[in-house]
Amino acid sequence: MYPWGDELAVCDKDAPNSAQFGDCEGDTAPLGSFTPNGYGLYDMAGNAWEWVYDWHDEDQTYFRNSPSHDPTGPESGIYRVLRGGAWDTSPESLQVSSRNRAAPDMHLDLIGFRCADNQD
Repeated sequence: MYPWGDELAVCDKDAPNSAQFGDCEGDTAPLGSFTPNGYGLYDMAGNAWEWVYDWHDEDQTYFRNSPSHDPTGPESGIYRVLRGGAWDTSPESLQVSSRNRAAPDMHLDLIGFRCADNQD
């Protein structure tokens, strides 16, 4: 249900289900502030909504007939998809299936990117 399992998020930075969300202190947290998930990935939920490549499906029809593996969303649209929740949202918004939307030119302190770095 969440990047770490089925437990609701908590603000305890040492807990396996920890993340930055609305019940925690303040604003965004520095990267790597919370425990990584079981794959060793940090910050996969909370802190900032993540821009993703997909357009938002305004009429809610694309996914009824989409490919079952890695659907890319409609070819165009008005809004882009956001995922992962942010520092001002509820812990439920951190679910991996949770999605939001925003115009591509939207600038807010709770929208950003999740970056990957291969440290090998």
